[in-house]
Amino acid sequence: MPQVQVRSLNPVDAEKRREILQHIEDSLDNQQLERLGKIAQSSKAKEYLTANSKFLMLKSFLKL
Repeated sequence: MPQVQVRSLNPVDAEKRREILQHIEDSLDNQQLERLGKIAQSSKAKEYLTANSKFLMLKSFLKL
C-alpha cells in the first residue's frame, strides 16, 4: 500500500496532519478524493479555507 510522508515542524502537528489525512482517506471514495484533489489545487478554493469570513460563508453554505 502506498504511503504518504507527512511533513511538519513538530511531532504534534505531524500527528494531527496524519490523523486528518487518514480520516479523509477512510471517509471518501476514489472519485471524491480526485475531486478534493482538484479543489486543493485551486487558489480560489484555498481562499475559502484561508480567510475566516470566506470559511464561515462556506460552512454556512454547506450547513456545517
